[in-house]
Amino acid sequence: FLQGLLFKDPNNVPTNIQRAGNYLSRLREILQKYDVGILEAALSFSYTSAADHVVFGVETATQIQENLRSIASSESAGLEQCVNELRSEFSDMERHIIFPSLWKDSFK
Repeated sequence: FLQGLLFKDPNNVPTNIQRAGNYLSRLREILQKYDVGILEAALSFSYTSAADHVVFGVETATQIQENLRSIASSESAGLEQCVNELRSEFSDMERHIIFPSLWKDSFK
């Protein structure tokens, strides 16, 4: 999910996308409000979008199993409200943050 950016500590993002830290902090606030995990929210956000296909990468078979389990069990009470608030909150994000191809440096 954004080359792992969603799972980064908001205070420890690469300098070329340092402003993403503010978005990550807000993301965590919303997730905490609804008691929803990052993986669950990211998958549900993508899965319920208007996109025809959702593509995500994994490094291990365990990760794909976790992703599939998360999709199958995404019935938490606040998930729909959480995703709706995320859509509203992040509808106008900066392009250079949401498109990893625009990042100059990679995560280290």
